Amino acid sequence: MGASVQRHDGHIAIAGTLTEDDDLIPLAGGLTGKVTIDLSGLRRINSAGVRMWMLFVRAVPPSVELTLEKCSVPFVNQMNLVRDFVGGARVTSVYVPYLCTKCSKSPVRLASLGEAMPEAGKCDCGGALEMDADEQHYLAFQR
Repeated sequence: MGASVQRHDGHIAIAGTLTEDDDLIPLAGGLTGKVTIDLSGLRRINSAGVRMWMLFVRAVPPSVELTLEKCSVPFVNQMNLVRDFVGGARVTSVYVPYLCTKCSKSPVRLASLGEAMPEAGKCDCGGALEMDADEQHYLAFQR
């Protein structure tokens, strides 16, 4: 099953798994003005889904101000692997993976770009959380 896309005014939420079944080009053609895409619910992107996303980004009219927010860890991983993955879109926030040193849970914390990384804090079990990625590499897409 592919991704679910919900649209309300200038806000779009994409969740689930982005696959070859997700033709987003018709969505791109209907965009105008300022549009924000919430990617917090995107759990997986397969290789064909990467292609579908790239076709979508290329189809967004140049007059559209596209903002990507709450980018999930799988989406950030693709931004770091695929050149021009977000095209001309502006990324405002990403989820950062953490790992509990006690119970091995993997919570995520939302980070606004341009600000300090969120405090790791403590896990529900009381264990210490550590960032489960090298910060420089995880945020390499910004360069």
